[in-house]
Amino acid sequence: MDSSLHAFRITSTDLIRDAERALKWIGELGVHYAPTRFPKYLRVLRDQLSLAGQEREVYVRELRKIIFTATAELYDLVSIYKALAGGNDSLYLQRLRDVLSGPELSVDESIKAASNRARNIGFELMLTARISSHGGLIDSASDADIAVIHNSKQYFIECKRAQSVPNVRKLLGVASDQLQRHYEKSTNVHAKGAIFVDISKACNPDSIIYPCHGQGEVDKTLQSQCEEVASSILKSMSAPAPSKTLGVHLWNRQTFLLAGSSKTDLIVSELLATCLTQPGQDNFATLYGIGSLTRPPERYVTRATMCERR
Repeated sequence: MDSSLHAFRITSTDLIRDAERALKWIGELGVHYAPTRFPKYLRVLRDQLSLAGQEREVYVRELRKIIFTATAELYDLVSIYKALAGGNDSLYLQRLRDVLSGPELSVDESIKAASNRARNIGFELMLTARISSHGGLIDSASDADIAVIHNSKQYFIECKRAQSVPNVRKLLGVASDQLQRHYEKSTNVHAKGAIFVDISKACNPDSIIYPCHGQGEVDKTLQSQCEEVASSILKSMSAPAPSKTLGVHLWNRQTFLLAGSSKTDLIVSELLATCLTQPGQDNFATLYGIGSLTRPPERYVTRATMCERR
């Protein structure tokens, strides 16, 4: 399993500021966001920011599920905003509306009721935005979750969000079948594909904010979670992915509470692990920034914005 680790320390003040800008952008596109869950996420983060020391730590522990969700999903929303605002953002208007729907907490999602659709679309849109920000030309005419064109080559990407570790294996089968249909329908003989699976909830179904004392613990937690999922996949896969499918990418994002500092620090750290790779994967990663897909656009990572690279 190959992995690319990117850790960010979130400054609550900057996150709130950028999330406010993201919601204003959505409002200017004609989307009424006030009744959605996102304004509450902002209120919760503002409340915890008004506290200090042990009082703040207690608040974070008691409201961990909503704080976990608020921090993660506002972070994703801002990533989408930074990549899409000012471009062809109107093309994604309906998908933005869909992202704002859904239950307040990810633990309250129901596959049977299809209430996980909002976060599924959010994952697709976040990846679309980040790939686009790295120079990928998005083919909006394709029925794939994401289709990218570069130098006459076409890449299909299927995105899945796993609810549990056993669910990952099932989703891989579904995604492989979908990619095969895309290959058969495509008139481009060079068409390739990849599968991205968000394993964050599968690894942390209870939305735990992990306590840690440093980046080493963060890295170890993310790595071990990805290794567990990758090991499960490899044990159950009787044959390698089709040669046109360049790899399976496991995306894991968790929230950590850094202890031992002068004030409570919430850290969101992401790891992108790749397994079942085929020849050409490195070229694919280089062309589209997939190897660093969990990193926001370079123009976004500055001292003046919401996160600072550690």
